[in-house]
Amino acid sequence: MKDDKYRALNEWVRKAGEGDQTAREMLLMSFKPLILTLINQYVYDPADYEDAYQDAACVFLEAVRDFELDAQVYFQVFIRSRLTNYFKKRREGRFDRSVTPEESLDQEIKSEGGAIALIELILDEKTDVEALCLYKEKNRRLIQAYEKLPPRQKAAFQHFFLQKGTLAELAKAEGVSPSVMTRACRSALKKLRQFV
Repeated sequence: MKDDKYRALNEWVRKAGEGDQTAREMLLMSFKPLILTLINQYVYDPADYEDAYQDAACVFLEAVRDFELDAQVYFQVFIRSRLTNYFKKRREGRFDRSVTPEESLDQEIKSEGGAIALIELILDEKTDVEALCLYKEKNRRLIQAYEKLPPRQKAAFQHFFLQKGTLAELAKAEGVSPSVMTRACRSALKKLRQFV
């Protein structure tokens, strides 16, 4: 039974060395307890555990790639040695594989239409890009149409729909009858609907 496990392990090592992704994943999962034990032994700050595990997984996969089947050493010994050396160097501050941000996602990038933050360029898989583009185009046309409205229509529309005031109040402030403001607001709404 024990020999069968070692044969299976050697087969995974051989396949992983040839580039088989499934074999690499099986090896990584099989040696996860060893990796966690070494993290507990060499990493003192629990906040660093996750980064340490990710770093150890990278070191592990590189070691799988570097391991030679005809070497006079068992794979388990080779892996433990490679990981132990890595964690000793990491603890001493001589070697850290953790990713450090070189650029902020809030950094702005200049483009033809102005500046945009990097974070805005990352697409959410749930976002319907086509619908978003259509929505932006509709809004752009609506703003252009609003800018072309005569002053009285623009004032009536803004006061009634944006400021949530009554047209009677606006008519009183402008010194005109409420029906004039009602017609101005309706005309503005009719013109704006044409562009939507």
